[in-house]
Amino acid sequence: MPKKKLAEMKTEAEEARWFEENQGRLLKLFEQAEKEGALRVGGKSVGITLSKKKVRRRA
Repeated sequence: MPKKKLAEMKTEAEEARWFEENQGRLLKLFEQAEKEGALRVGGKSVGITLSKKKVRRRA
């Protein structure tokens, strides 16, 4: 299955602004993923495994 392409930001400032505006939402997702055992920690990255059902419900 091909990976979905993320929305491209025109500038680094635009991307930074998005993360700043959504940091509360992202924090809640990471906290919930940790509780559910879905948090993945790699050498240089952290990820969350979400089901499609949960993603649709939160959108």
